[in-house]
Amino acid sequence: MCTASNKPKSKAPRPLILSETPPKPWDFEDEELEPAVKALKPVCDKERKRSLRWYYDLGKLVAEHFEAVRAEREKCDRTMYGEHFFRRVAEQLGTVSGPLLQQCLHLVYSYTEEAFEELCQYDAIRPTHALHLGTVLDSRLRQKLQKQLIEERWTVRDLYRAIQGEQGPQRKAGAGRPLKIPKNLTAAVTHFTAQAEKFIKTNGQVWFGKDFDIVDELAELPADKLDDKLKGQILEVADLFQTLESMAVEHRERLLGAIEEMEDRMEAQAEIERQAWLDEEEDAEEDEEACCSVG
Repeated sequence: MCTASNKPKSKAPRPLILSETPPKPWDFEDEELEPAVKALKPVCDKERKRSLRWYYDLGKLVAEHFEAVRAEREKCDRTMYGEHFFRRVAEQLGTVSGPLLQQCLHLVYSYTEEAFEELCQYDAIRPTHALHLGTVLDSRLRQKLQKQLIEERWTVRDLYRAIQGEQGPQRKAGAGRPLKIPKNLTAAVTHFTAQAEKFIKTNGQVWFGKDFDIVDELAELPADKLDDKLKGQILEVADLFQTLESMAVEHRERLLGAIEEMEDRMEAQAEIERQAWLDEEEDAEEDEEACCSVG
């Protein structure tokens, strides 16, 4: 006869045993993040227009708490995945993004206090310029690019292209069909909307989706599969996202400025048309009065 111990009558779900299901490396408890959130929140809420110094000051706080959390985790033999730390902190702050916190940290790691103060002397250098310059490890090349940036008033895209031209990675020039230039404004807006929606959909469903996520796949990859080539590829993806963010911020600001100008022009045009209508009404009244007087 079979007993209940070796042949259960029904398959009940196995109870969750915490000792058998350790937390994933990127899991953070709220208590771990509370000091960082408490310290960062006043700075994040302080300014709407984020200056270069705002990025650096926030970066110093990020660095302090990031290193503190990492040190505590090392004591407990727990892995520290920076991206998940920044994402969780950003979620609790609610006013900044995880990538922005990473940028602030990168800025602090890239510049000494003296080098940063030098950057602040020049109006031409914006936060995105400083972030891109920070990726140039060769000090002489960085100084050279910084000088050209200031003298020639480079845009972020100009600087990015110059960095790529100096140190790569290089891509084949002229590969593929030439890009089609839109014939008019409506065509340009339609084309941009379609391409942007396609990118957003692909990003959320293919590269960083529920069924597949580049970051999660990287975290689960065995250590013997990691090498400098893969690291370089992932870093290039991160740099491309940084460029996309810089371009998005720049062009959004330009578009919002254009909308404000549009509204002013539309209001002025409406006033012109209203005044023209009043003038026509006044002329019509004068003509009617003239006819009555003649009669």
